Amino acid sequence: AEGIASAELPAAALPTLLNSLGEARENVKSEIRSLSREVAPDVDGWIAQAKQLQADIARSTAIAQEIVRQADVGKNLQAHVDDASSKADLLENELAFNETLSTTLAHVQDIYALLEGAQDAAVGRTLQAVEKLEAADIAIAHLGEFENTRAVGLLRNHASELKAAIIEDANECWNALVY
Repeated sequence: AEGIASAELPAAALPTLLNSLGEARENVKSEIRSLSREVAPDVDGWIAQAKQLQADIARSTAIAQEIVRQADVGKNLQAHVDDASSKADLLENELAFNETLSTTLAHVQDIYALLEGAQDAAVGRTLQAVEKLEAADIAIAHLGEFENTRAVGLLRNHASELKAAIIEDANECWNALVY
């Protein structure tokens, strides 16, 4: 208040005020010590709990980091498994293709043998040559996906040439018999 702020303080009152302040300070210190003694076990418990909580947090952090590390290892392993699986699929497809190619090449050899047999039979055994040519044509038609390859084209050309030669020989024989 204004009256207290503007009041005069005589010098004789200072020792009394200082004495009162000292007593008040001692009373406050005494109360603080008393409260400290009463609250000390609770504070010690809180400090212990805080330390335990810090240790739990550190342990949880370490566990979380280990889980993340193991998850990364798992992802790497899964990537290796996926890669190996893709390679295995590729090898299986290659194997299937090779088996198909091998079977087709065996058929091509068989067709070639038929054409060679037809060429050999064309001299004197025209009917047998025609039968072998027909068998070769049927076999060529069943080559599937390899039907448009160069090797099959060569077989077709060879078969066409043999047909033309057999037809020419048959015509010559016929003409010789008729005239």
